[in-house]
Amino acid sequence: MKSISQVYGTLRKKNIGNYGLLMICIFISVLLITVFSVVMNSGTVQTMLPEGGDSRKQMNMIFVLAICGCAVFTMYASSLFFRAKSREVGIFMALGVRKSLLSRLLFGDLLVVSVLSSAAGILLGAPLAAGIWQLFRLLLVDSADMVFSLRAVGFLWPLVFVLFTLGMLFYMGWRFIRRSNILDVVNEQRKTEPIREVKKWYGIAGAALMVLGIVGAIAIPNIAVSLGYTPPFWANLLYLLVAAGLYMLLIFVVVRGFGGKKSYYKHIITRSMMKFQGRQTVLNMCVIAVLVMAALFAMFYTPLVAAPALISYAERPIDYAFHHRVDEQGIPSQTEIEKMATEEGVAMHGYVEIELVNLATDGYLREWLDNGRFGNEYHEFFAEESFLSESAFRTISGMNVDVPAGGYSFITTSEYSQSPYDYFEDMTLFTNPDTMQTLRVNFDGFMHFDMLHGTIVLDDADYAAITEGLGDGWREKWVQFNVDNVADTYTFATRLKNAIIDGSSDASAVYENYDYVERINAHALGQEYHGDTEPDLQVDFAARESSHFYQHWRYIPLFRVLDQNDFVRNVSVFLMLFVFMAIICMAAVIVIAYTRCLTIAITNWQVYDDLRHLGAKRDYLRRSVKEQLSKVFFVPTAVGAIGIYGFFALILFSNSGGIERGEFWALVVNAGLTLLMCLVLWLVYRITLRKVGRMVGV
Repeated sequence: MKSISQVYGTLRKKNIGNYGLLMICIFISVLLITVFSVVMNSGTVQTMLPEGGDSRKQMNMIFVLAICGCAVFTMYASSLFFRAKSREVGIFMALGVRKSLLSRLLFGDLLVVSVLSSAAGILLGAPLAAGIWQLFRLLLVDSADMVFSLRAVGFLWPLVFVLFTLGMLFYMGWRFIRRSNILDVVNEQRKTEPIREVKKWYGIAGAALMVLGIVGAIAIPNIAVSLGYTPPFWANLLYLLVAAGLYMLLIFVVVRGFGGKKSYYKHIITRSMMKFQGRQTVLNMCVIAVLVMAALFAMFYTPLVAAPALISYAERPIDYAFHHRVDEQGIPSQTEIEKMATEEGVAMHGYVEIELVNLATDGYLREWLDNGRFGNEYHEFFAEESFLSESAFRTISGMNVDVPAGGYSFITTSEYSQSPYDYFEDMTLFTNPDTMQTLRVNFDGFMHFDMLHGTIVLDDADYAAITEGLGDGWREKWVQFNVDNVADTYTFATRLKNAIIDGSSDASAVYENYDYVERINAHALGQEYHGDTEPDLQVDFAARESSHFYQHWRYIPLFRVLDQNDFVRNVSVFLMLFVFMAIICMAAVIVIAYTRCLTIAITNWQVYDDLRHLGAKRDYLRRSVKEQLSKVFFVPTAVGAIGIYGFFALILFSNSGGIERGEFWALVVNAGLTLLMCLVLWLVYRITLRKVGRMVGV
């Protein structure tokens, strides 16, 4: 005679498909999170993405969305597993088997399933991440930055997710076993999860909540900052309105759909089947919508970086420009540059040299105080800025400008829009850092010259007075010229760039925002200046081909042909990371949508068989299947795509108070990427439709 454990084991073998489905779902979730976490926490990515920067915030946001999606997906798979187990567990209870024994047997299965699938996901995650990384190097770009490095911290989030999965499974198993009504357990597999009827306004209210949550979460922090207050933490809670609105909107689509009574009766069979499995369906559709948002948000990064940069490179008024400290003796002179150009067959013209100086400005140390407001502590000797005279600006720009005595103008890009975080109009005092001579000034407006954004223009007499006695360490030379057939001068540009770097001393090996005035203030207080101590703010001439060097060296040459041709290589890590995240999220969308559609087939095949015997035509049944599957695929895709596109556009608008030309073209490209993603999902939908059609016999 067989023991209870042996009988339980026999039933386990018979129902191995249910175990397999749970293992696959856990494995896929853990695998995706492991790959994501390993890449996100690799040394290269952590070095390239500055702490607190927008890129890192965007990466973290996408990762959180992916974790939430995988968590809900795993919970859904677990609920299916327990429903499939309910019949055999209920029969054991009816035969008088103790709950303690059933708990031990069930928990043993859950432990084995979760540990094996999680271990496989974690163990395969690192090799898969490395393989994808190398594939990107092969297909995208192979630069000095694209070095894969594995860090132990990359496995922290997968382990946390595994613990969550174990805890969730054991809790659901405990609730499953402790039921006292045996009939409830036996019939669990047959139970539906219908959603009650909802009103017509439900969908409109859901869409309104989504819009309100997105707009409020973006607008309120900007309004608070403009009024001098800390962005309130509770503003982030408005994203909960987005989640609630998404759920309400999807419930409306599943229960009522669009159209009047005629449409309702026409699709009554399809809607009834979806309604009876409503909670599971809506939950899966919510997860799909969230992951679509995450995938598109990652896709949108590349056009946002590329479009403005490539447009600015193409429209620069100057082909070649660079600046250097006056006390650098190894920088190529005009004669040496012309000789180099002749050797490379390059025709130069319009060569110009002017002087730039760096002076101290006054300003306010703005810090958040405990009362939630900005603290404005005024300092006369506050920060370093670059200056040039009005005559020098006329020389390089060709513009006829006139700055009044005692005034200053600020150079910006042609499309610049002032944000609440800019304080250019606050400066009233400039100081010569060597002689401590001061100049009282007033703001006199903006000038536009893209290549010298952030430089201040002074009246010639004021410039001469304030720079008298200024040492060479604070003086720089700006050099610019044009060439014929700039696209054919890559070799010359590379040679000149290397000559400039080779001719620069350690005094020039500084970060783009290195501030010598802040350094003086820090040393006066007996402190180390952060630009001298923080590793992320160091520049290494030996790594001249790296993205970090290209993006952050203070004296990086502005050569049109190099910037255009080397753009992908110089931002390769950023492109790889966000394309990678988009692929991971898209993979999760496909797996979840496909799994849900197969569940629909398994659940409803008997209904379709009954309808067939009642005389329903094949075309009608096939149309019913298409309606259900299309809602699972395309409704959450449409909601997620429209929601994240609007969110992205609002972010761009709020950053500058408008949409700049580069941002506009980024939005155009992102619209194309959204359509491409929809096309991919449509192809998966067609494959899934064929599979489900065979399963239900239509």
